[in-house]
Amino acid sequence: PFKVAIIAVARVLLTQLNAILREQRNYRPGI
Repeated sequence: PFKVAIIAVARVLLTQLNAILREQRNYRPGI
């Protein structure tokens, strides 16, 4: 069951990173 938990956590972290990168891309200030 440990592998499943690790995969679930990794998926959540990846989704959060994707959202952050998208927000940073959309909020390009100035340049």
